[in-house]
Amino acid sequence: MAMKIKTNHPLAVAFSFLLGFIFTISLAADEVAQVSGAASLSVPAGTVATPSYKVASIGVSGDPFYEGAVASVSGNVLTFETTTDSDGNTINPFVPNALAAGVAHLKAAIGGGALTGLTDEAGNPISGTNTESSGLDNANPPTITIGDPDSGDDAATATATVSGGKITGITITNAGSGYTSVPEVTVDCGPYLIRVTESGSDYEGRSFLISANSVTTVTVSNPNSETISSIFETDFEVEIIRASTLGETFGTETPLVTSGNAYSGDLIYLWDMASGFYAPYYHFGGAGSIGKGWYNQLIRSRTPSNDTVVWPDEGFIIARRTNSALNLASDGTVLSTDQKMQLPAAGKQFVMNNPFGTDILFAELISPTSIGTGNDKFKPTADASGDTGDNVFLLEGATWKKYWYKSGVNVGITRVATASAKAPAGGTMSSSDVSLATGSVSNIQTCSANGSTVYSEANASDYSKVTIGGTGPAAGFSITFHDIRGRKINEDGSEELDIDRNYVSAGNGLKVRQHNKTFTVEASGAGFVVIKKRRSFNFDSSSGTPTWSTGEGGAGYSGTAQVYFLGGGGAGGKGTATVGGGKVTGITVTSPGSGYTYAPQVIIGGGGWRKEGAADASQDGEVIGSDTGVLLVRYSGGSGVLTYLDAKNPIK
Repeated sequence: MAMKIKTNHPLAVAFSFLLGFIFTISLAADEVAQVSGAASLSVPAGTVATPSYKVASIGVSGDPFYEGAVASVSGNVLTFETTTDSDGNTINPFVPNALAAGVAHLKAAIGGGALTGLTDEAGNPISGTNTESSGLDNANPPTITIGDPDSGDDAATATATVSGGKITGITITNAGSGYTSVPEVTVDCGPYLIRVTESGSDYEGRSFLISANSVTTVTVSNPNSETISSIFETDFEVEIIRASTLGETFGTETPLVTSGNAYSGDLIYLWDMASGFYAPYYHFGGAGSIGKGWYNQLIRSRTPSNDTVVWPDEGFIIARRTNSALNLASDGTVLSTDQKMQLPAAGKQFVMNNPFGTDILFAELISPTSIGTGNDKFKPTADASGDTGDNVFLLEGATWKKYWYKSGVNVGITRVATASAKAPAGGTMSSSDVSLATGSVSNIQTCSANGSTVYSEANASDYSKVTIGGTGPAAGFSITFHDIRGRKINEDGSEELDIDRNYVSAGNGLKVRQHNKTFTVEASGAGFVVIKKRRSFNFDSSSGTPTWSTGEGGAGYSGTAQVYFLGGGGAGGKGTATVGGGKVTGITVTSPGSGYTYAPQVIIGGGGWRKEGAADASQDGEVIGSDTGVLLVRYSGGSGVLTYLDAKNPIK
């Protein structure tokens, strides 16, 4: 699955430019692919006169640099707490200025099993005239990390000297030993993004570029003048991730595309917010006073633009002007959280890839709650051509196909209905294989895999028996528990524990919330289900309102909704959702499909998606491929504002 984060800046391309450009190049581009996850991208051969084009995007790569919670927010500045080591020393979370600096590219050399030097990518020593990075803090050089040796644990170490905001010298503090291959060298500086990871937040998945930082604060770039305190609330979980750059993505010394000049080399088009259109970049091999690297074709400059940020998963365009095919591969990290997808202002467009890099249904691309007549909604249309509402274009073969949402078909949904499915007998779905039931929880006990609670030793099993009210789901369904509370117990369940893990009498242990997540039902019977989870608390029936569910009816539905069964090893399963009182009350399978060997995902769509040339048939079940390009076009005659839509991750 691809990693999909939407950025915080608009793609306000003039309609005539972008749409004309895309439709022109689509004849040469038979598909759209992404460079994210463990993915590959192939661009056919082209020429300077007739380039071959691909629309692509790149995901976030690497582990987070920092994960934590926001301590406070003031304007565009987020503050984070310090920690203390075992000696009582304060540990600051950040090196000042390192999160908004230039990229430092260092290359190692080895000899006799040890590190013999660190140079730039071209092999030149770092010095006052051959510097690396920019914007650093002179008194706080960034950390240099050298990869582990091939044998032993004597890793090499080095430090940087910073002057004038740049790395001007490298000191090897330990040459290490056991190196038979050249280790990777990383420097903790460069452009970084900060991303909301707070589960359940309306802004989960939003990311902003860091423009400055101190030892405890980061300042975010906020070009749209948003209220940062409403996006990064106090105590919200966030992560800081290294941003991809043009030089790192496509190479500076040895580029992945054909190098040349402004009139001969391959081009990479990146969206430029300042100028309001896509800017073409080419790689130049260097000559005289003009250094090797990436240059903006529209700007005369002797300084490379290698550190230009390639925003995660925002569409960029590769123009192949070389008479041979180009094949690229990437191993960017895939994200598993829900993301935010940009819906531009009226008359604007936004280009991106499938926001997750795995096959999804059209009903998953834009949440039904994001469709409506409000200025911050995807506007439906009543006309048969879709021209008076917002549109989505998908590249299919050699052309972009137009989609829209039909007015009056479940417009106004405020909460999306959900349901659970189990693996069907014989591989075909039936109505009994779907559930959206709910009920109460009255007890949780340690049990065997079949629900027996007779044990010679307390809490000696990895299974829990949950006593429930309502019609219990059969084995194989997913069940979610809510507001389950209790008192913490020791390992064998014989005693309750306080906050310091001291034994206390029953009913006085530390109050905890446990089991409040989704499990697979292992077994079920009259009034109970069994889940595979070791009990770590004594259930407290007097606290909260403990419940269970296999689905939820949602809110705001006005008519029959469409149901699809995706995954599970099968295909073709469909159904309809009966609506009453504004919510889904039941699901009937109308097409059983075939080949289902494990539980499929249940997708409930509003039913209003339409496609050009497909009459009035619902397209909610249309599959958007993992490498499909997406173009959102906002209706120019409306009053839509820039906003961000939920894109629900199908593998959560």
